[in-house]
Amino acid sequence: MCAAVIPPIGAIAVAARRNRIIRGFRKAAALSPESAQTLESLARGHIFGRMVKSGVIKEETGGRFWLDEAAEKAGERARVKFAVIGVISGLVVVGVILGVVALVT
Repeated sequence: MCAAVIPPIGAIAVAARRNRIIRGFRKAAALSPESAQTLESLARGHIFGRMVKSGVIKEETGGRFWLDEAAEKAGERARVKFAVIGVISGLVVVGVILGVVALVT
C-alpha cells in the first residue's frame, strides 16, 4: 500500500483527541453561551487551543467555554473533503507510477 494513501498516525491521534474534547463538551452540555463551562471542567492542551482558534470552541467572559456545534459540523465537512481529495490524489499518483512502470517494462 502506498504511504500517500495511508493516513499518518499523528492525524489519527489528533482526531481521537479532538473527539474526546467534543464528547466532554457534549457530556457537560456546554453547547451554548448560557451553558458554557470553565476550562478546568472541560479540556486543555494544544488541540483545545486549535479548536478555540478555529471557532469550534467559543470563549465567554469569566473563562467559560462552549462547543459551537455548527462550526464543528462545518469543520468536519471540510476535513472529510480534504481527506477525500488526499486519497484521490494518492490513488492518481499510484496510477501514474504503475502506468510508467508498465511502459518501462
